[in-house]
Amino acid sequence: MLSVAKVQRRTAWRYYVRGVAYGDGRRPVGQSLKAAQETAGLPPGRWLGRGLAALGLTEGTEVSQRQMELVFGQGRHPDADRIERHLLDDGADAATARRATVLGQPIEEIEARKQTPLIALDFTFRPQASLIVLWALGDDRTRRIIERAHERATAKALRWLEDEVAETRWSSGRGRAKTPALVVAAWRHFANRDGLSFPGTRPIHGDRVDLIAAGTSFTAVGAITVQGVLKDGRGFVELMLPDADPQQRRQLEKVTQLQYWLYRDGTLLYASPPLQMRDIRRAGGDGALILTGSP
Repeated sequence: MLSVAKVQRRTAWRYYVRGVAYGDGRRPVGQSLKAAQETAGLPPGRWLGRGLAALGLTEGTEVSQRQMELVFGQGRHPDADRIERHLLDDGADAATARRATVLGQPIEEIEARKQTPLIALDFTFRPQASLIVLWALGDDRTRRIIERAHERATAKALRWLEDEVAETRWSSGRGRAKTPALVVAAWRHFANRDGLSFPGTRPIHGDRVDLIAAGTSFTAVGAITVQGVLKDGRGFVELMLPDADPQQRRQLEKVTQLQYWLYRDGTLLYASPPLQMRDIRRAGGDGALILTGSP
């Protein structure tokens, strides 16, 4: 399924790098996009489309936060900073150097005429609801098959859009021409409408966790990991704690409900919902305590 929306606000790019690219979570203030995605185990955005060649970009290269701001916030070349700096070094004045990086008509000129610019189009490719459920509950092989099929379908749809649909226009739409090339910033959107209520299947590593269990607060420090896992077709959250002191370990081994907040360098990485404990066990050689729960 494909849905289309207009991108007309110059601040809209922030939604993509703060929300979509971070799995709809609450990306920590001040943390770079790359660092946030690595922490959450989410893939980076990638540049796609035949139009990349005209911009000197290679398909499949990583989309940076600065490039999102330049292209979808300012209507400029994704490498505008380098181009502008090079022109200034060659003696061009600031206005000329900046204008050389603008793609199409400057957004400022459109807004000066009291018109709303069309900066981009948002294409969201969704599998059928039954496939989403199968992906969530299936095993690793099933998930990989669905993901690859979805990626192939998306690539084929993008080529069709370039071949049959894409146009450029001018003079308020009076002039039109086929444009068989698009510049696409593609993000894998792991929708999560509860913010950080369920982590990805890749581990999140922290150095401190605050826990509340049976009305008692605990704090553990050290190498701590939170990870989403699938067992018997159901999703669980797995918390791995370093070898705790004996009293704390005995208390945690008896809990039936648990909620916790994972931090690294003082930054909140993951806030769990209240969890029902399903399994509590010790790891192999290092004595780590593993607590598995579900909302």
